Amino acid sequence: MSHRVEPNAPAGRKRCIAGWQGNSCKKRTCSTCGLVWAKDWRVVLFANLKHLGGFVMLSSVTPPGQDKLPYDPRYCAHVGQHKHGKRYPCRIDEDALAQWSYDTSKRWKRLHNAARNAVKRKHGRCLPLLLRAWEPQKRGAAHVHPVFWVPTPVEVRLAKAYFDELGRLAPRHGFGFVGQKAGVSLSLTRFA
Repeated sequence: MSHRVEPNAPAGRKRCIAGWQGNSCKKRTCSTCGLVWAKDWRVVLFANLKHLGGFVMLSSVTPPGQDKLPYDPRYCAHVGQHKHGKRYPCRIDEDALAQWSYDTSKRWKRLHNAARNAVKRKHGRCLPLLLRAWEPQKRGAAHVHPVFWVPTPVEVRLAKAYFDELGRLAPRHGFGFVGQKAGVSLSLTRFA
């Protein structure tokens, strides 16, 4: 189904009409509905975290780089000679993305369990995961944000140990970086 946008929408606002009887399609993959869905999800998530109160610790687990998920030059050929990246409309090759995405949830579960078990072996216990949120990247693949509630310094240390294990184990399970390339692998945020 091709994406359709209402021609008489207010200036600066697009409205999808690709769904049943001209309603919005409500698909997360739709360039219009997906953005609305993501913003709605963020509002709900942050409201729940604020209700919980205290600190949460989170990180990003990214897909692998260009060696495993090459870019499709058809998306950015109009730019001319350039290095693929965020500045340009570069997207991952659809076949490579489909192959990588086929079992992403299963690989994430194996990675998460391996990191949890490693933390349990080293520290005697591991924190329960508060939530994991999948977020699409501009290049087309999704990355995951594991989030822990960390009310005390002991939980902060356990969460940090978990993220360290994620970083160590991620390549074995087909993922890329954990955190940022500069080595910052987590974020401690207060919701009050």
